[in-house]
Amino acid sequence: MSLRRVGSYTDHLRQMPVREYELTQFGVGELAVKAAYVWGRDCVVEHVNWGPESASCVFGDADWVGLTVPLKWYGEYKLNGFVGHPGDAYFLDGREEWSTQSTDRNVLFIALSRAVFQSTLAQLCGVPHFELPRGHRMLQLKPEALCGYSVLCAHVFAQAQTDATDPAHAVLDRPSEARFFSAVAQWFLDADFIRQARCAHNRRAVDQVRAARDVINKITPEELSIARLCDAAGIGKSQLHEAFNEVFGHPPWQFVQYRRLTAVRECLLYRPAPPRSVKDAALQFGYTSGGRFAREYKAQFGELPSETLRHTIELGARVHRPDGIAGFSGNRR
Repeated sequence: MSLRRVGSYTDHLRQMPVREYELTQFGVGELAVKAAYVWGRDCVVEHVNWGPESASCVFGDADWVGLTVPLKWYGEYKLNGFVGHPGDAYFLDGREEWSTQSTDRNVLFIALSRAVFQSTLAQLCGVPHFELPRGHRMLQLKPEALCGYSVLCAHVFAQAQTDATDPAHAVLDRPSEARFFSAVAQWFLDADFIRQARCAHNRRAVDQVRAARDVINKITPEELSIARLCDAAGIGKSQLHEAFNEVFGHPPWQFVQYRRLTAVRECLLYRPAPPRSVKDAALQFGYTSGGRFAREYKAQFGELPSETLRHTIELGARVHRPDGIAGFSGNRR
């Protein structure tokens, strides 16, 4: 299946078993998300690519787990503050947040029902129950395991039944999905993920950044200061600077500025229920000077906010905005 353009990062995440998400675009230009999806009742497989440097923070569904392999990227690829290398694979625990930061990333991702995956693993191992590890794990794959993962994904895309109205979306019938679970479970066992994978969660830096981000999302821009972020994280300025650089590759105040701009853009791009005006969207995220905001927006995204909103209205039908879409993050708990 070829990758097709997705309206926005929000539109992309709405296809996935996700509770909470947040995007921050650092690089200049349009963040063009291209993806292809396959859905089963208990799994989702996606091949996704998106452009300028950005960071995403995601809480998956607690009842699901993920397997992800970044295929290509420019510069550094970071997951939870760890720098990735070609051939790295990640097991993602939906009960915990994960963050990624990179430029021009191309990723193969599999989301699986935790219960069904554990049951399939137990059957293959001949045991009554198989308990997946707690937390995120990373493993440097051997070439044959890396090739095997790509083949698994290619096979499921080939087997899925394409939606005639949307060639980027396809579905698996129940027998095909059962075979896919067995194949993924066997790959997981052959790669020896349980014994060989190591922790992929720099908990100190991630927790400090998370505490600071919670404050960013809850108070007005006028109230925000580095001192407030330090108090929330329980650390000093230099440690806060180090933590943000470790997780996102940017210092905290720069992160705040890019996060606000990205939040407005995601709001303007939301086709089911775009804002009534650019002013409404900008004020929602603390921009009181329309002229300055428009200049910063165009410098970052290559077009005026009014152009973004006009294109969104032309492309999308108006439906009810889901809870949380107007917030500073995508979906907040």
